[in-house]
Amino acid sequence: MLEIQGYLVLFLLWFISTIFIRSLFKKSVCYKLPPGPPISFPILGHAPYLRSLLHKSLYKLSNRYGPLMHIMLGSQHVVVASTAESAKQILKTCEESFTNRPIMIASENLTYGAADYFFIPYGNYWRFLKKLCMTELLSGKTLEHFVHIREDEIKCFMGTLLEISKNGKPIEMRHELIRHTNNIISRMTMGKKSSGMNDEVGQLRKVVREIGELLGAFNLGDIIGFMRPLDLQGFGKRNKDTHHKMDVMMEKVLKEHEEARAKEGAGSDRKKDLFDILLNLIEADDGAESKLTRQSAKAFALV
Repeated sequence: MLEIQGYLVLFLLWFISTIFIRSLFKKSVCYKLPPGPPISFPILGHAPYLRSLLHKSLYKLSNRYGPLMHIMLGSQHVVVASTAESAKQILKTCEESFTNRPIMIASENLTYGAADYFFIPYGNYWRFLKKLCMTELLSGKTLEHFVHIREDEIKCFMGTLLEISKNGKPIEMRHELIRHTNNIISRMTMGKKSSGMNDEVGQLRKVVREIGELLGAFNLGDIIGFMRPLDLQGFGKRNKDTHHKMDVMMEKVLKEHEEARAKEGAGSDRKKDLFDILLNLIEADDGAESKLTRQSAKAFALV
């Protein structure tokens, strides 16, 4: 069965590539958009090699058909703006008509039905999350609250470099900088840092990396509608398995924080992290129309 799926995927890739290349030479496939009210079309972006190929092809088409075009990628409508003026019409003058990101299979499965700040549809709840980001989660006061973490990790980073140099060993700066950055992020987010790849933070980091790979993978179902439920490439199962692993880990971290908050007294000196801030927002009862949900909190912590 796996071999048959592999042959089907290869055939479909060949078939789609052939149609796309032939479309470059047919004027009927591409035409200028007629004047009228703005229409919201999803603009897809996938693997780097595909984006590079599309950019070059779209540049050639824009030279032939003009700065604003409407084309089809599979079953998806795409609006292409290739000049600053046409881009301004989309990004500024008609911004609200083009605000939503395309809901891809991976983003829908991995971010709690697009409940995170990046993929959630534009509307009242999106504006609510944006306000939380600006006033609570990413504000100057919050960043100042975490300054001691950054100072501690810089000292550890410099100490590590000094220790390696004393031993006469070469320093892999890329590796050390990545570990330094990851330690800052994990301490700010969940109050812990990784001591290896097999501890709680290390395992969570592995899952987050896998989620990033799945979000960037090319899925035929994203551009050819009738293939969406078929899952010929097997991404559906991988998305569900990865989401389950991530959700279990996120729930564990949330429950650890809830237990710690329940035990601490009014004079507790425990350092608060991002999960504490998220729990405060979840538990807040200020009568506001919108309220941070547990799913949105986990999705936000993920990104």
